[in-house]
Amino acid sequence: MLNAIQPGSYLRPHRHLQPPRSEAWIALRGAVLLVIFSDDGVVSEYVVLDANSVVFGVDLVAGPYHTLAALKPDSVIYEVKTGPYEEVGPEEGSDDAQRYLEKLLRACGQDYSLAAPPGAPPDKASSHRCAWDTGAGKKGLSRQFVN
Repeated sequence: MLNAIQPGSYLRPHRHLQPPRSEAWIALRGAVLLVIFSDDGVVSEYVVLDANSVVFGVDLVAGPYHTLAALKPDSVIYEVKTGPYEEVGPEEGSDDAQRYLEKLLRACGQDYSLAAPPGAPPDKASSHRCAWDTGAGKKGLSRQFVN
């Protein structure tokens, strides 16, 4: 499927575990940040997928929690997956979702102001921590697609 995503859009962290499903993304336009979490909610890996860069796509093994964040306006990614999936973190549209996205971008070395809607000041006082205990999961990007 094709997904168009704007900076500031929040996609709830999730995983495809029952049954286990792998997933792949290719950036066709713009750039996105793919974040992978350990089972307790700590960022374990991340990669920037940029349509105009050396790394433009990635395969993810089945099991780990993950999310995406747009880094450039009008980003478009091609996504290959099958459901179902298990969600964690703040629910999309909730009060905590924007603060969570800002914290996540900062944790991965990205400009957290990307999470703020145009004209809105970023929330620098965020103290929301993503943490959960859900059991098993595999860490890992199985392959990055590079130019």
